[in-house]
Amino acid sequence: MQMPSRKIRKLIRAAQDRAAEQRVEARARRARKRRRGRIQPDPNAELLTIAECAKKMRCSPETARQRLRNEPGVISTGRAETTRGLRRYDSLLVPRSVLERWLNRRKK
Repeated sequence: MQMPSRKIRKLIRAAQDRAAEQRVEARARRARKRRRGRIQPDPNAELLTIAECAKKMRCSPETARQRLRNEPGVISTGRAETTRGLRRYDSLLVPRSVLERWLNRRKK
C-alpha cells in the first residue's frame, strides 16, 4: 500500500486536531452546565443531621440518608466511596430549606 502524500497527511492531522479541540470544548461545556446547576450552601442556614431529618420524614435514618443523598444543597462530608459492598460512610448535613423543599415536593 502506498503512503499518502505529505499534503494528505497534513489534512488528516488537521482534521484530527479539530476533532480533539471539539471534544475538549464539549467537555468544558458539560462541566460548566453541571456547575451552573449546583446550589451553593448558605453559611447561615440551620443544618440538620440525618437523625433529625428522619424524625421529620417519619422514616429510618438509613432511608432518610438514601432519599436525601443526591438532593441539591445537601452537604456531604466523610468518605463517600464504598468498600467491598458495605454501606457508604458519609456524613450528611441537610439545610432546613432543603428538607422543607423535599417535604413539600412529597406532599404534592
